[in-house]
Order: sequence, then structure tokens, then C-alpha cells
Amino acid sequence: MELKDMEAGRVLEHFETLSGIPRCSGDEKRISDYLRSFGEGLGLKSRQDEALNVIIEKPGSDGYEDHPPVLLQGHMDMVCVKEEGSDFDFGVDSLKLVVKDNELRARGTSLGADNGIAVAMILAILEDVTLAHPPLVALFTTEEEVGLKGAARVDGRLIQAGTLINIDSEEEGVFFSSCAGGVQVNFSRAIRRVPASMETAYELKVKGLKGGHSGLEIHHGRGNALKILGTLLYEVSDFIEIHSFSGGEKMNAIPKQAICRFNAGGDLSEMVEAYQRNFLEIYGNVDPDMNLSLKEIPCEKEVYSREDQDRLLKVLWEFNHGVNTLSQDVQGLVESSVNLGVLEESDQGVKIVSSIRSSVKALKEALAENLQTLGESQGFEVTLEGDYPAWPFDPDSRIRPLFLETYEELTGRQGRVAAIHAGLECGLLIDKIPGLDAISLGPNLREVHTPDEALDLKSVSPTFELIKRVLGRL
Repeated sequence: MELKDMEAGRVLEHFETLSGIPRCSGDEKRISDYLRSFGEGLGLKSRQDEALNVIIEKPGSDGYEDHPPVLLQGHMDMVCVKEEGSDFDFGVDSLKLVVKDNELRARGTSLGADNGIAVAMILAILEDVTLAHPPLVALFTTEEEVGLKGAARVDGRLIQAGTLINIDSEEEGVFFSSCAGGVQVNFSRAIRRVPASMETAYELKVKGLKGGHSGLEIHHGRGNALKILGTLLYEVSDFIEIHSFSGGEKMNAIPKQAICRFNAGGDLSEMVEAYQRNFLEIYGNVDPDMNLSLKEIPCEKEVYSREDQDRLLKVLWEFNHGVNTLSQDVQGLVESSVNLGVLEESDQGVKIVSSIRSSVKALKEALAENLQTLGESQGFEVTLEGDYPAWPFDPDSRIRPLFLETYEELTGRQGRVAAIHAGLECGLLIDKIPGLDAISLGPNLREVHTPDEALDLKSVSPTFELIKRVLGRL
């Protein structure tokens, strides 16, 4: 069965179209142009700002013209990750969509349902001339996945709305009413290379980890490939000479793999085998497929200087990745965390990219200060970017009880109100548009920000119908 013939087929048809347009974070020009043209093609007022955010306005339907406007919002970019060894080119190739067991996935890559499914739902609403609704403002933002950068550049004066429906959550029937704030922390250091003195060389790779979204899966205690490899190499740093080190793909994804090539003064195979056994004894329940792969390779003539190697490994060894504190008010909610996301090399040296999340501003600032102290103590330049506020719970929200009531009527099930440790754009938009009453929801997604990302097709239609029914009551 084709996607267009399933429940909510028009939504899925739009998603299929979006999957043929490149939209990695930072490469949104083509998808942004498409969305603006889509709105113009419907005869709707459509704007594209300097950050490539797109705003489309749709007048209220008959009888709803004078109702307060509603803001529908999702982000157009996606986290682009692929399976190891894949030659898929996100800048050129269309995603290869696959349906299996009532789930939609992309073959060998992330799916981009975070947040393409929101964009698809909003497009279906914009084109529907039979739908009863108040005046609508559709906002499609850019670079959400790299620090909510598009939302940060939205001109709130261009948006007249009293209610925000954000469609960037990942569990049907769960209505998010607050989220953590966050900031990206970057470490940079030039690397001086010197002649190698050791005559045996190895490639050591960590793979087989689950990884996952650093806001949604950080509490599962999954292994971080950079932390694992950095710790191992720190313990044998006197016996190796690094000539390349990299790992991770996105600052907001827990690294699934990392690789280091180095010269060594002896055979490390027994040590690596012992380290893997120890890891599996501790973390085998959450990451049973973790694998350390060691193979001999030709020697490199130049390696990191001893000082640069020691300083890099010291940072990785001391880096406090994972959950920092749990909420005292909401059982099981992560209050603050740090993700060691990416280590990359360039001609300029090495760069470490990490992200901090916290629902408490003072904790976010303290964690950033701790990381800055760590980096600077080892001679790294430390910079902060993409700082965004938390979204505080509003006890007087009007939209939240309306969604709960309507969801129970539609499905016969009770909805649940929750807070989320991941960052949502609601906090930024509330700051820009005074008086905005916000809620976040979405269909079931799993393993986002990984090649295993999957959309539960059975949850798409109830979520879409719920949004439409609520719009008819506003």
C-alpha cells in the first residue's frame, strides 16, 4: 500500500515529498524555498526571513474570521545520520522510505520525522478548504537541531497569535507543557604535529552503541563512544602517539561510534579485549552490542605532540557526560545533563562540540562554567552559542485542558501532561510573542537522531485529527 492510501494519507504524501528535498541543519535553502512556494501557490501570504524561516498566514474559515489567531509550528531541518559505511549523500539523495510493521523508516539513514511530520501536518491543514479553524499562522523554523537558531532569529512582531501548537514531541497522547533550556559549548585547540617515534600503528574503533537523542535518551545510561575511547586511550597515553581522532555526528546525539589511529610501543590487543569485557559487565544491559575493534595499520610519519595529546585525552577523561541532576518536583524527569557530542579534526586543529540542557537557568550556567574551566585548564578556547531559555509550566494554560478533553473524546483514552528534558522552541517563541499560550504534541517516534528512527504510522491519524478538532474549538 502506498503512503497516500493510508490513514492521514495526505499528511504522509506531503512527508514523502519532503523526504525528497535535502534539509539537513544548515542546508535548508531548498526546503525553505519549497515551503514558501507552497504557501504562495495556495494564494496565502508567505514570507521567508534572512534565517530562511517561513511564515504562512491563512485567514479563518467562515464564521471564524474574528477568532484569535493560532500559531502552528514545526522545524524544517533534520538530524542527518547514516549507517557506518553508507555512501548516502544527504545533500543530493532522496530518503529511501520503507514501511514495515506499521512503522515508517528510512533505509540506512535517519528518517527526519523529527520534525518533518509536523511540517507535513501543517501543510495538509493549510491546503484544506473544508476545515473549520481560526486565523492560522504557520511557522517553519530552521536549524532547530543545532541550537534552535532559526527560532532565535524569528521577528515576533510579524506574528499575531494567542495560542501556539508546537508539533515537535514524540509520544501520542502526551502533552508537553514545559521543557529544558540549553546551550552549546565548543572546545577548540590547534594541534602541533611532530615526527613519530613508535613503529607499530593501530586503528581502534568503538561501534555498536545505541546512541540516541541527548534530550530523550540521556537518562538510559547508554555508552558514549567518545567517552569510552577517550578514557581507554588516557589510561595508555604514555604508550601511544595519536595521529587522528574523531567521533560523533551531532552535538545533540549521543555518539554511537568513534575512531582513533595511533602509533604504539607494543601490542595492545589484550588490553582492548579486557576493556571491552569490563564495559559489557557494567553496561551490557543497555548497550549489549558495543564492540572495540583493533587492527594494525601502516605507520604515520607525524603525530600529535605529546602536550597536545595529553591535553585532549585529559579533557575527554574528565568530561562529565550524562545526567547531572534529577528534578525534585517531577519524578523521573532529568533536570540537567551534559552531552559530549562531537570530536572533529581540521587543518586548524581539533574541536569538541557538546550540549548542556537544564530546566533551571542557574544550573545551566554552572555547568557551562564548569566546562569552560575544564577546557581552559587544558589550553582550549571555549565558546558558547545557541543559548535558549527553558519553557516554564503555566498553571493557567487554556489550551492544555482543551487538548486533554478533546483527546479523550477522540480516542477514549486519557492524555497525560508532561515536561521534557529535550529543548523545544516554545520558550523562545513565548519570549518573542507576549501572552502566548503553548502546548507541544506529536505522534509516536522512536530512536530519533539515529539510522533506526521510526514513525508509528498508527499514531499519525489520531494526532492529526486531534489538532484539526481542537482548531475547530478555538
